[in-house]
Parts: sequence; structure tokens; C-alpha cells
Amino acid sequence: MAKAKNTVWLAPGIPFQLEYAPEALEHVRRIAVEAFYSMPRGGMEVGGILLGRRANGLVEVLNSVPIECEHASGPGFVLSPNDHTRLAALVAGGGRQPGGMELRVVGWFHSHTRSGIFLSAEDLAIHERYFPEPWQVALVVRPEHGAPARAGFFFRGAGGSIHSESTALEFTLQTLAHAAQGAVWGSAAGTAPASEPLPMAALPDPVPVVNTIEGPPRTAGPQSGHPRCRSRSQVPAPVDARARSGCAGRDGRFRFSRRRGQRSAGGYQARKAADARSRATAGRTKSK
Repeated sequence: MAKAKNTVWLAPGIPFQLEYAPEALEHVRRIAVEAFYSMPRGGMEVGGILLGRRANGLVEVLNSVPIECEHASGPGFVLSPNDHTRLAALVAGGGRQPGGMELRVVGWFHSHTRSGIFLSAEDLAIHERYFPEPWQVALVVRPEHGAPARAGFFFRGAGGSIHSESTALEFTLQTLAHAAQGAVWGSAAGTAPASEPLPMAALPDPVPVVNTIEGPPRTAGPQSGHPRCRSRSQVPAPVDARARSGCAGRDGRFRFSRRRGQRSAGGYQARKAADARSRATAGRTKSK
């Protein structure tokens, strides 16, 4: 497969032309994103050196080599004494590539997973100590959840100072399949190249979480024969044995006598009066 054309990074105030090979920054992106997802709550921060060429006012980033950081102080990219020793050796001999191609150390990169794109005091100390040349750059990569990683270069201006609070031109790190060929970041008006955006995978709709303080739903009790009767689970506890049987009155409501402690329903008094009349009638018939 043919190599992709270099991408140009034209930030305001940069005293040289900076280009990078998409393959080189794809390697950086993969290292940063993999470390970002290696553990919860921000993942691990990583770093490495940038290799390339410098000639006639042009700096090219063509390759990258990660630094083996032992993360002795936690997941952040904070170098221990052993890390400093390895970085010094990497900078001293990092330009030699397989196949005899000689590249120079043109800068370094590291990721920020819990902060924005800027150079901290520790970052500036690393840059001044190991990358003191005026044409050497620093690259900060900010991985994102569900979105392309953001990045920005930092460089020394005409007076040798570095604007460390923010990058002069932020851009996104696309995969090789979606990166524009020969794009120019910051062309003319400081805008991004017209590259195809990285498609995001379709995510399922979030499952709503309902917090409730209610208890488990009630289970309806057995129903009595009358269609208008309520379930027994909805009826107050009976006060005597006679309240356990039968059903409600014609209006569908149970009634309790507080004095007698027994249930009375619509029609109960009518039946009682009818029984009394029947007994009276039977007594008169017998007496005759």
C-alpha cells in the first residue's frame, strides 16, 4: 500500500513548516487510546519521542517510539529516575532506524487523559532538558470517549519562548482510513482540513434507571363469588368469625358495627325482618 502524503500543520507564529506522516501519528494515537482504555477513570498516560527530518526550514515527523514509563507515581506521565535514564538513552540513539535510514529526534509526545491540551511545569522541564533545539516540538494527545482523539503541537517562537497554556492550533487524530491525503491544518484562515470525520459506532439507547422507595406490588387475594366484592387482601381484618364469610351488600360496601363488632350489609336488615315475619306467621298458624 502506498504511503499517505504528509499533513501540514500551519499554526500562527510557528517559525518553520511542520509536517507529519499520517502513519507516524496513527501510531501515537493507537498508543494513547489503548492506554486510555487500559483502566477506568482516565486510564494511563503515555509518552514517547518523535523522529523525522529537518532541512531548509521544514520539520517532518515520520516515526514515533514510546517510552517505557514505569508509572511509579501513578497513572499520570510522571517520570521516575529510571524513566529519565531510559529517556536519555532513547534520545541519544533513537534516530537509528531498521534498514539504515537515519532519522533525527524532532520532538516528543505524551497524552493527557485527565486534563486539557497544554504543557504543565513537569512537561516544560522535560522539553527543556531533552529537547532544547529551537525546531524540536512537543505533541500533547487528549483521548476522548466515543470521539476522535484531539491533539496539538507546541513549539518555540521566534524569541525562544513556548506558549504552554494552550496549543496554537488544535486538530483531531483520525485513523488512516479516514485521514485526508495531503491535508493542511490551519490553511489560510486557521481552519481544519476537509477530512472525512471518523464514524462513531451506534450506541444502544441508555436503559433508564428508576429509583423508587415503594415496596413490592401487592398481590390480589382470592375473590369472593359476588362480582362487586373486593379481594380479601383489601378488606380489613374481621372482628369475629361471622365476618369471614359471605360478601358485601348490594352497594358493594362492607359495613362494621362498632358496638356489636359484627358485619352488616345492605339487605341484611331486610332479611332479618323477613325471617321475623315468617316466624310470626308460623306462630299464628300453629295457634289456630
